[in-house]
Amino acid sequence: PDWPDHFVALATSFRRSFVRYQNTAPLLLHYRPRDLLPGGYEAAAQFLHRSGVPVAFHIRILDGMETLLIGTAICEIMNPFFDGGTIFRNVDLTTQSALAAAVEASGLSAEGLLEVKVRAFLAGVTAGYCKPNAMRY
Repeated sequence: PDWPDHFVALATSFRRSFVRYQNTAPLLLHYRPRDLLPGGYEAAAQFLHRSGVPVAFHIRILDGMETLLIGTAICEIMNPFFDGGTIFRNVDLTTQSALAAAVEASGLSAEGLLEVKVRAFLAGVTAGYCKPNAMRY
């Protein structure tokens, strides 16, 4: 697969693991994956390099993906009302019609929304990388 598809697959797998084993989500606050699985991060950096992603973007991608996924796990799984698939589950059609319409129009499950977020993040990180110094910060 191309490199964004690879990271979407990793993100989806990560999310499914935490949906399946919800009691492990709080551990992410104490034990970051990068500290427990440094070999995985090395493999990901090598994959990005082989895929032609500029090295200057590797840490932005790896750190950002970890942050996005931990945030997703904490927000979804530690929510006592989380049902594994619904986004904005308590939208009231009468008082929140615009939000309800947006949820309906998105057609996304929680997992589908994660895929969209990962793709948007990766596109944003690498946007304009053909222009020298375009993403210095």
